Amino acid sequence: MFSLFSEHRPTAVGISNGKRYGWVCLPNLETLENFVRSVHGWEAQDGSVWEVVSEYDPFVVPARDWEELRLHQEEELQAEDDEKRMQRRPKTRARTMGYGLYPYLN
Repeated sequence: MFSLFSEHRPTAVGISNGKRYGWVCLPNLETLENFVRSVHGWEAQDGSVWEVVSEYDPFVVPARDWEELRLHQEEELQAEDDEKRMQRRPKTRARTMGYGLYPYLN
């Protein structure tokens, strides 16, 4: 399938065991849109007609290309790190205060 769609620069392809459907991953949204327009309706050698649809959902992955995806992933990781850091701070303060008070309680 890579060679069949090489002009669209696929990054990954796959096909079902029954060879009734498959998937093609493309490097950016513009290439995906061009792929759908140009391949949808192709007639195969066996006479069947290709039905091509995009499953791109900007609410799931708000990126239009690899660079945006990489930046989005880095931002998510940074937000997770910041959240974990904020959650650890109160625990550390409480533990320190607890250890500081403990000897006086005996």
